Formats: sequence, C-alpha cells, structure tokens
Amino acid sequence: MYNAAVRHLTLWYVAALLVVCLGFSTLAYEISVQRLQRGAERQSQIILNMPPPSQGFDFPDLRAARDREIEQDRSDLIKNLLLINILVVGVGAYLSYIFAKRTLLPLQEAHEMQSRFTADASHELRTPLAIMQTEIEVALRDKQLSSSGAKEILTSNLEELTRLQQLSNQLLALTRLEDKALVRRTINWSDQVTKSLARLEKQYGVTFSTQIAKNLKVDANGELLDELLNVLVDNAVNYRKEDTPIEVILVRRSRQVFLTVHNEGPPIKSADMAHIFERFYRGRNATGSGHGLGLALVKVIVEQHHGAINVTSTAKGGTTFSLHFPEVTT
Repeated sequence: MYNAAVRHLTLWYVAALLVVCLGFSTLAYEISVQRLQRGAERQSQIILNMPPPSQGFDFPDLRAARDREIEQDRSDLIKNLLLINILVVGVGAYLSYIFAKRTLLPLQEAHEMQSRFTADASHELRTPLAIMQTEIEVALRDKQLSSSGAKEILTSNLEELTRLQQLSNQLLALTRLEDKALVRRTINWSDQVTKSLARLEKQYGVTFSTQIAKNLKVDANGELLDELLNVLVDNAVNYRKEDTPIEVILVRRSRQVFLTVHNEGPPIKSADMAHIFERFYRGRNATGSGHGLGLALVKVIVEQHHGAINVTSTAKGGTTFSLHFPEVTT
C-alpha cells in the first residue's frame, strides 16, 4: 500500500513537472523563433537597402538562404529544448520519488503504529476473555461443582473483568486526550498531591517519603494529574525493593513545578528505556497485571499540559521519574 501510494504521488509530481516543462518550452520556442525571424528580416532589409553590387549577387538567393538558416535554427532549438526537457524530467522524476517517500513517510508510520495498536489492543482484550471462557466452560462440565468452587471461579472472573475495565478506561483516556482539547483551570497542585498521597498510602499499605512545597499552582486538568500520579506511584510500588521507601517530591524551580517519584529497585534495562512510553510495551522486568498503557498515558498527559518528562534508572541510584509543568503565579 505504501509503495503504491509513493508511485501514484510520484506520477502526479512528474505529470505536474511535464506540464510546467511543456508550457515553458512552448513559450521559449515561440519567443526564440520570433526573435530569430525579426533578426533575420532586419539583416535582410539592411542588405537590400545597400547599394547594389556591380555584378554576381542575386537577392532572391539571399532570401532563400535566410529561410534555410531560420529553419535550421528552429530545428536546433527544438532539439535543444527536447534534450533539456528530458534531462529536467529525468532528474525531476528521481527527486519526485524521493519527495513522495518523505511526504508519505509520516502517514506510513502512523498507519503502522495504528496497526500495532489495534493488534496489541485485540490481544490484551482477548486474553482475559479467553481465561473467563475457559473457566466457565470447565465449571459447566463439572457436575459436582461446589459453591466454594463456583465462588472461586466468580472471583477469578471478577479479577479479569477488572483488568478489562482498567484497559478500556485507559484506552478511552488516550483517545479522548488525543482527539479533544483539555478542560483546564488553575489548581493548587500541592494540596491535590498531598490528598492523593494520603489515599494511595491506604490503598497500597505503604508510607511515602515526601517533600511537598506549599501553594504550587498549575493550569491543568485535576483528574488527569491524579491519574498521572496514580500511574507513577503504582509503578514505583510494583518495582521497588521490599522495605525501601518511595520518595515523592513536588518543588518549584525556574518558574516550573517539578514532580519527582523515586523508588529503589531493579534498574530499567537500556534496551527498554527507549520504549517505556510506547503503548502496550512491557519490559523484561515487568510485573503485575498491567497492560503497558500507564506510562503511555502519562506521556500524553504531560504533552497535553505543555510539560516534559524524564526518567533515569541505575542499579545504585534506583529509578526516578521527573516531570514539570509551567507554574501559574498570581
């Protein structure tokens, strides 16, 4: 499909170039022939107005020679224009092919990304459905299924449904972020982060080491910033070493509000580092029941808020996600 599109676009470029060349050549030919004709006529007129020679000179022969010379000049002009046009069209066709490939390359990359996204999403949706189907079919065949066994199957199915709900919510969030403008307002991010961390401490049963500067305000969508913090904290909890603290820092630097989430744990491999923000990508050290959409969602949220995100990970220093947004000053 991509190669066919490149060929079609190249043909359109070459066709446009041919039209331009033909128009330019026709105009150049007409102008050149008119000038040659006028020049030859002026020369003939000058000769005709000269005093007649004593003998041996015939004016009709002069006119015939003039006509033959003009005809030869026309023939040479057509050949030269034809050679120039062939050269221009040949070089133009090559350049048109190069330009067509460059023009369509972003579309090709977007198409490939969309295809991968569709395939990955289908796989992620199919896996929990297949698990649920298998468990239900086995249960239906078991004539001696007890209430405790049925409860265990229902519990497992509920877990898979929760995974499906999480996946669908993240997919919808990504789609809405890319297709719609954000509804933003000035929020006190310091207060919001403090409240969110209190909730997350209860949820995960951990205690955070925090440094939250007071009264830091940003122009943002509060729900999305909550989701951003949830994802970063969830990753930090899943990949930390046991009994090691998780640090959350919110500070002001150079009119920017910086949020940093740090954990001590196995480093992100260099091969994974370049892909961790890609959709459905899960590194070799991936744990838990995530789908590889969390960090992709974080990146989109940061970009939609005109911010930037950075990650560092070493065996000694642990893993640190740091992002920043412009501060709102009043």
